Amino acid sequence: DIAGIMASKLKIFSWGLYDFDNSIIVSNLTLYFSQWLVIDNHLPDLWYSVFIALATIILLLTAPLAGEYLDKTHRRMRFITWCSLIMGLTMIGLGMFGAGGYLFTAAIFAFVATYIGQLSIIGYDMLLPTLSSPSTYGKISGIGKAMDDLGFIIGMSITLPLVNHFGRVHAFA
Repeated sequence: DIAGIMASKLKIFSWGLYDFDNSIIVSNLTLYFSQWLVIDNHLPDLWYSVFIALATIILLLTAPLAGEYLDKTHRRMRFITWCSLIMGLTMIGLGMFGAGGYLFTAAIFAFVATYIGQLSIIGYDMLLPTLSSPSTYGKISGIGKAMDDLGFIIGMSITLPLVNHFGRVHAFA
């Protein structure tokens, strides 16, 4: 039936839109935060490396618990919605505190955005079986990847003029 097909396409589009939106945030965080810390603020590379390592260690400790919770509650969409909201707010905080010269506070916001961005993939990937059948997993996954790449390209296109005009910290807010 047409209504079922349209609802299915809307779910797939929404799923891909999540990847599109979050790739804008993650791409700017990944590209500009390290440069902002090391080049603009003259900190050793170790600061950025420790920041990434800590986010990954905490992810390794908490991801299995989050996955188990999502398996039991089936609140995957709510989970990724909250993750997206938190990522957006932490990027705003990073931009505000970074522009204000509060380096350590800005770094905490960046840490949270990085961790939540990685954690959200658990809920995101778990939604694939609700959108597709095993025979079309590759196609639907490819749509998600294409939306991710498109978000990266558009995100860089939007923030590059800001960064060139006002500095790297303006990529975050």
